[in-house]
Amino acid sequence: MQKLSNRKIFKQLLLQDVLNAIRETEGTHIAVADLKTKLENSISNKFYTNNCSSGWSYTSWSDRFYRALQSINDGVNVTVVKHNNKLYAFDSGATKSFNSMLLEGFATLWTKNYNR
Repeated sequence: MQKLSNRKIFKQLLLQDVLNAIRETEGTHIAVADLKTKLENSISNKFYTNNCSSGWSYTSWSDRFYRALQSINDGVNVTVVKHNNKLYAFDSGATKSFNSMLLEGFATLWTKNYNR
């Protein structure tokens, strides 16, 4: 049995928290600004704070939220798109409506690269 790293566990928790937040809105997507606020007291935030950022002042939830979101932006489970300079997270498994938005030019994929 292979042991999962804290980062992998965090990504799994974050993915579940994001999908739950989208489903709670009874829709297929959520604005990322609303998502960030909604997840401030989430399990993934607490796990990250306790297991992934200890000892580093610059690795708080607010500092690392967008990087963490980009790490689960895979197009299979969650897809983040940019529309009118705002980011929206879509539940890729529940809908393909973001594909029509992309094809019609209303949105673009969020491709921010946080790697050095």
